[in-house]
Amino acid sequence: MPENVVFDIYGLRWQIALLFKIWKSLLCIDKAGKMNIFRFGSYLYGRLLFILLSTELVAFIKETLVDNEIDVELSEWKTVKLIKKRYKIVSACIKGPKQLKKILSQLIKIIIKTCKKERKETGKNKDRPTPAQKLKSLA
Repeated sequence: MPENVVFDIYGLRWQIALLFKIWKSLLCIDKAGKMNIFRFGSYLYGRLLFILLSTELVAFIKETLVDNEIDVELSEWKTVKLIKKRYKIVSACIKGPKQLKKILSQLIKIIIKTCKKERKETGKNKDRPTPAQKLKSLA
């Protein structure tokens, strides 16, 4: 395997670390107080379900942006934080597909405006490819 490919793959490990940081910091998976084992099971399953849904939602939004040829790289941190803070996705799912579609379309518009990934444009970082560009080149 060429050296530059190894460096690109190794560089992507930070993206995995960021996902765990999001789960820990924003979704509070490490903050379980003293409780009954059955309540803890429910708490853990609820958190894991939210992690699954939010991760899938972010992936869906990114795919939608690519399909619509919108050149925006999203920040997972900002996107999950926005979803957690402002949108009741679960209640929209319960109300039905029309309500869910309405909320998702609103959410995508807000995410495009407010959740862009910021790059440090100084020194050697200026020409460094983004994680998304690295994944495209490896594919």
